[in-house]
Amino acid sequence: MARGRANDTGSRKKMKKTPLKRYTPLKVKTGLKRSVSRTPRKLTPTRQLRALKDQLWELCRKITEKRYPNLCYTCGKAIEGQNRQLGHCIPSSVGGAQLRYNLDNLRWQCMACNVYHGGQGAMFIRNLVRDLGDERVDAMFALKNSFVRADRVWFNQKIEEYKKILSTP
Repeated sequence: MARGRANDTGSRKKMKKTPLKRYTPLKVKTGLKRSVSRTPRKLTPTRQLRALKDQLWELCRKITEKRYPNLCYTCGKAIEGQNRQLGHCIPSSVGGAQLRYNLDNLRWQCMACNVYHGGQGAMFIRNLVRDLGDERVDAMFALKNSFVRADRVWFNQKIEEYKKILSTP
């Protein structure tokens, strides 16, 4: 007799082979058109605040474009397109809204300096002290430890302030 189990085929259940199910998108009935026009979404308080933040950031970008040349603030290279980024001396995660949108804290940087080299903080501060002076840089660092409630009123005040700055030649 051969080694192994004799007459083992009867004790096992045979599994039925079924093909794999594939994802198929729902079929669209022809002749039925979906209405394209929608009623506008109601702005929730969160969306209103997001819209104000975006508007204020665009004003910061425009003012910075108007004030400073298209040169990297830390390495001095000419920058354009997606290589041009608006860098912060004090990171926006540390200083909150008042330093994130502070015009003294914003300068153009190339992507290499801003992203790959972490903002080049030491070079950035040295250049700020050269351009603004010790007093203004120290005042900016003092803002890092203060707290301001950045609500809709604060954002609207900043937007009006920056629109005035942008409108003056």
